[in-house]
Amino acid sequence: MAEINNKVLLDLIAEMEKNATVDAQEAVLNEIVTNAKFLIPAVVTEIPPEEAKNLKNPEHNTRIKFSMITNDKNENYFPAFTSMEELYKWQEDYNGNTLTLGFDQYAQMLAKSNDFAGMVIDPFTHSLIIDNRMAEELAIQKSLYTKGSAKRILKDGEKIRISHPEVTPTEMIEAMKAHLVNEPCVEKAYLRMMTKENNAESYLLAVDFKGDMEKVFPEIAAAARPYLSGKFMDIVPADTGLGKSVADSTEPFYTK
Repeated sequence: MAEINNKVLLDLIAEMEKNATVDAQEAVLNEIVTNAKFLIPAVVTEIPPEEAKNLKNPEHNTRIKFSMITNDKNENYFPAFTSMEELYKWQEDYNGNTLTLGFDQYAQMLAKSNDFAGMVIDPFTHSLIIDNRMAEELAIQKSLYTKGSAKRILKDGEKIRISHPEVTPTEMIEAMKAHLVNEPCVEKAYLRMMTKENNAESYLLAVDFKGDMEKVFPEIAAAARPYLSGKFMDIVPADTGLGKSVADSTEPFYTK
């Protein structure tokens, strides 16, 4: 069985349960996102050799099915146990496989699946829930902090609504225009709002450019960041998919 140590997180949760201040809640979330590791029960089976040889990486020849926790609303959650003692509260005689995952792995699984409402930490003690929307926003915040940019994943079949901002973010637009004047590879830029099915809202910036997206997009995001006022910004190329839809229906706020 895997050995993990979540003493820091458990101490922070205990403090939050005694005194649920904003600072205490943020400290718990920060520890979850940056340091904590969790146990999740899993069934691991080997993929037959004939099937495995057709995989993109034949050496990854195992199939993993994670256990889930279902609440009284029939919503499914990935369990995240802080210790084996907590896992045994779920199933006291459990002797199957467990994997150790961090927040990033949970967020990736939630981003790719419509079958789970979120993750739940120690469901039989603390029952600390991080739902899909919170997991997505925390993952974006972490990526922005560590990398300067972030990618938002749309699930298969997910519906979104594109609209004009209710209030034009003039200062942010001017800051991006000032940056883009010195960015020779960008031809045009378009700004809209994107609202997902879970009501998560973000600015949607479509950029007509030639060059390295991994370099161009973070620099635009850095110019906009001081003016986001707590919102997020998704940046997409203007010549494909969602970006093309925005470019075809919107006047650019910047033209080279």
